[in-house]
Amino acid sequence: MKKSFLIVSTAVLALFAGSDAYAQNYKSSGKTAEELYTGDANILYTVEGDINKDGVNDLIVCATFNDNAIFFGSSDGVYHLYKDCSLRAKVEDTKITINDKGVVRIQINVDYGSDVFLFRYDNNCLRLIGGKKDRHKSDEDYDISFNYLTAKMIKTTGTGKTKTSETIDMHNLPVIRFGWFPMCYDMLDYLFNLTENGAEASAEFKEAFGIFRLMQHRYFLFGFFNDYTNDFHDLRDYGNSVYAAEFITERPVLYNHDATLRLEKQRDGSYVIKIHDYHQERGYENDINKFYLEHPDTELELDEIMEQLQIEIPEEEVSDEIYLFNDGEFIEQK
Repeated sequence: MKKSFLIVSTAVLALFAGSDAYAQNYKSSGKTAEELYTGDANILYTVEGDINKDGVNDLIVCATFNDNAIFFGSSDGVYHLYKDCSLRAKVEDTKITINDKGVVRIQINVDYGSDVFLFRYDNNCLRLIGGKKDRHKSDEDYDISFNYLTAKMIKTTGTGKTKTSETIDMHNLPVIRFGWFPMCYDMLDYLFNLTENGAEASAEFKEAFGIFRLMQHRYFLFGFFNDYTNDFHDLRDYGNSVYAAEFITERPVLYNHDATLRLEKQRDGSYVIKIHDYHQERGYENDINKFYLEHPDTELELDEIMEQLQIEIPEEEVSDEIYLFNDGEFIEQK
């Protein structure tokens, strides 16, 4: 298990850690999209607009295989890499625009039920300010819009004379920056309605949970932690800005497995993430059980049976990894 986890971790780091995932396929600066992009895929489209409101147009480059990046423009015509724009969605089914106020609008699944997210650059980061889940093109025929600035959510069902609307107050909203949650409305809605011990969760817990869901969405964690429907493996609030999840299982004749995930928020707003994995094989118990079945009257002690069968208990496999999550990046701490 340790080996397979390390393979997954390496793959994840190649995609999501360091100085941004897809920055590997982009130069840090350049004057055109063609000059900036160094990957093997095709540039599908580019979007221009003044995101950081400095009077100079910025650039979003969208390439095949979701290989996208955001660049800030400068007065000398050179674009400088701001961050990757990984949406975990097909670029072909995604529409990105920048309006005259610098708001970045990302619409996913444009041909079916769309998820729309609005981001505005403020305090040196892209922050979520609103969005919408539109299912009018489906049999469900409803939409849910949310406004982060007014803390209001409106659910509209039906159209025309059958149209009905309901306004819902949103509470304990964390500041959600671009890259701090999976780009999926259902995941975001989960955060909006998150509870802890029967009460609405705090804004910070929702923030930490967004990072946890992001790790699950990116398959950063073990398979059992990626089961969204099993809340037994979800984060728990341990106070003092510490949040943790744990998975423990004992499977006779197979293995013992103990995995823990711990998030600790730092004073600067970043999170230190610690992942511990303990694994021990128990396949040798098959041979011992078989021996007892074949020798039901044996008077040998367990250690004598193991010596006779030349069984050695496998060594425990333990791995500990630490990451710093800052501004949407998972950076491994050596």
